[in-house]
Amino acid sequence: MPQPTLYTERMVLIPLTDEHLEYEVELDADPEVLRYIEGRARTRAEVAGYHAQRMELGRRVDGLGYWLATGKTGEFVGVMMLPPAERPGEAELGYRLLRRYWGRGLATEGAVALLRHGFATSGQERIIAQTMTVNSGSRRVMEKCGLRYVRTFFPDCPPIPGSGEGEVEYAITRAEWRAAQRLVILVDDLRSFADGRPAEVARTSAEGVALLEAHRGRRIDELWLDHDLGGEDTVWPVVEVLERAAFEGRPIEIDLISVHSANPVGAARIRQALDRCGYRVRAATGLREVGL
Repeated sequence: MPQPTLYTERMVLIPLTDEHLEYEVELDADPEVLRYIEGRARTRAEVAGYHAQRMELGRRVDGLGYWLATGKTGEFVGVMMLPPAERPGEAELGYRLLRRYWGRGLATEGAVALLRHGFATSGQERIIAQTMTVNSGSRRVMEKCGLRYVRTFFPDCPPIPGSGEGEVEYAITRAEWRAAQRLVILVDDLRSFADGRPAEVARTSAEGVALLEAHRGRRIDELWLDHDLGGEDTVWPVVEVLERAAFEGRPIEIDLISVHSANPVGAARIRQALDRCGYRVRAATGLREVGL
C-alpha cells in the first residue's frame, strides 16, 4: 500500500518527497521549533542528512513515513511523522509545525489523522510517541489524542535545558484506539460544530462519498448532511450511496442522520429518501449544534 495523502478539516498531509527539502530547511531554521530536540537550529547540511534518513525509513513499511502538512490553500504548516518503530507492527508518532501555527490545535488534528491511518489503514498494532519530560505542549497533544504515559527514560541526548529530567514515552494500542472512537461525520461546505466535538468533515459531495467508503463496515454515530454544498454541488451523491447500500441489503450502520439546511424543500426530500431506506433521520435545521 503506497503512503496516501491524508485530509483533515484544515490541512492536507502530502507524502514527503525530495521536492519538499526546502520546507524542512525552513522549519528547522527556527531554534524554538527544535528547542526540545537539539536546542538549536540545524544547518542546511544537517537537515539534508535527516531528510535522507526520513526517506529511507519511510520506505521500510508500506503506508508509513513522513508527510508535509499544508493548509487547504497550499501554505506550508509543518511536517507530520509516522515512521515504523523498532518493533514490527509498531509506529512512532511525531509532529513539528512552524511557530506561527502553534496554539491552533493543528498538531492534534494532524496526529489524530495519522493515528486513524496507522490503525485503520496501515494495520499497526501499537503507536508510540516520545518527547522530553519538560515538553508540556507535546505531551498535551499526546494526551488529547488518547495516548497514555508509559515510562520515563534517560537516553544519551544533547545537554540542553531540561534534558536532565529525561524523556517520556506515551503509547496507544489499536484495541484502545478502537474502543475510544466515536465516529461523527459532517458533510457541509461551511459549518463546523459549535461545541467543537471531534468530527470528520467533508466540504464537498465527493469528499462525503469518500468518507463513507473509507468507513465502510464501521458504525457511524452521527451523520450530519447539509443539502447545498456550494455552487451546483449538493449532498445527493452521499444520499445515493446510502440508498444503494440499503437497496443491496447492507445498509450503512448509522445511529442518527441529522439533516440541516437553509433549503427546506431539499432537506425534506433527503429525509423522505432516507426514511424509505430505513435509516433513522431527523430534521436539524435551526439547531445550535452546527454553527459558523
